[in-house]
Amino acid sequence: MPGPSADDRVAAAKPADRWSLAVSSLLILGLFLATAAMVQNWRTTPPNAKPVAPTPKPKAAMPDPTGQALAIRLPLPPPPAARPATPVLQPAPTPPQPLAKPRIIVPLKRPDETARPRPKPSPVKPLKVTPLKPVTPAPVAKPAPPAPKKVIVKKPTPEPIQAGPVIDAVQHRKTGGALLRLLEHGKGPSVEIAWPQSAASRQRLYRTLTRCYGMRPALLTKDARLFDKTTAPGQHWAINRDRYSGFIRSPQGEPIREENRQFATIARRHDLIDWRPVRVFPRSVDSVLLGGLETLLGERYQRARQIRAAYRLQRTGLSLTGFQVDGQAIGGVVTLQAGPGCD
Repeated sequence: MPGPSADDRVAAAKPADRWSLAVSSLLILGLFLATAAMVQNWRTTPPNAKPVAPTPKPKAAMPDPTGQALAIRLPLPPPPAARPATPVLQPAPTPPQPLAKPRIIVPLKRPDETARPRPKPSPVKPLKVTPLKPVTPAPVAKPAPPAPKKVIVKKPTPEPIQAGPVIDAVQHRKTGGALLRLLEHGKGPSVEIAWPQSAASRQRLYRTLTRCYGMRPALLTKDARLFDKTTAPGQHWAINRDRYSGFIRSPQGEPIREENRQFATIARRHDLIDWRPVRVFPRSVDSVLLGGLETLLGERYQRARQIRAAYRLQRTGLSLTGFQVDGQAIGGVVTLQAGPGCD
């Protein structure tokens, strides 16, 4: 009958034998580690180093029969020994070398300077310069100046004035009286009547208006007072509005000598300094004049802002012509009948 196997024997062993086997294994492992540490220390220790005392072996702990685990502490390996300092190598001294002499570079000569001699310059003969004879230039005819161009300036063609009717203003004195009253109160158009340009014509017209149409020279001050040569010195002229017109004119254009003497006489008589010359007409004359204008212009008289005309003195008498209403030319003639006693 065969005996029990190794496994059976191990299984049948007592617990005390198991602990003995474990302790033996630990002791063997500790011896192995100690041997390895000694070998490592021997390899790293220099030959002149002092021998290091062997590490005492740890005492093996006895197994606890109660079956508790034991804590085993292994010793740390010794610190590595310090390596000897490596000496610093110094370079070997180099003997001084003799200085090399500088090379002298000789410039090369050109082949033509060495091989061929320079040719001698040949004598140069002076050149004969023949002076040129002056050539007289042929006379050049001066170009004729261009003929001046004739500039034709087109004269402005005056607008044709249609011949208008001839109005006898005496027949419209009544209508003119109403228009004069409106004009004296600042209502109605502005009326301007031009005198001739020449001095002789102006002098002749002045005499005609004073002798045949009752025109009188006067002076108007800033306080709107009139002075003439008939009143006492220092006394103004209280104009009669039933006889004289309030449509007073101021002289325009070149002065008339005879009229200027009349103005100076009035100023000395009344001792006036600041004054303005004016012309005063009878009321009948201005009524005839405005009535003739209104008859000629018709409805345009009421709408007009400015009416211009010119005196025309002929042997047959005095008339107005050259009418313009707000810049528009109007044809026609207004005759002014002279008063009694005019030759």
